[in-house]
Amino acid sequence: MDDSEFQVLSLRKNDLNLKLVNLSSPNDKALSLNSIPTEKSNFIVVGDFNSH
Repeated sequence: MDDSEFQVLSLRKNDLNLKLVNLSSPNDKALSLNSIPTEKSNFIVVGDFNSH
């Protein structure tokens, strides 16, 4: 089971579309990067990756 949580913010200005993804995974849960909703371009993934 996937224990990671994420929030996605879609931003748009004129012709620019950007997705900002905030990844959260508690220290006692498995970190699953495969669950991140990715795009071919224009996306940024942030989170506290040092906790694992």
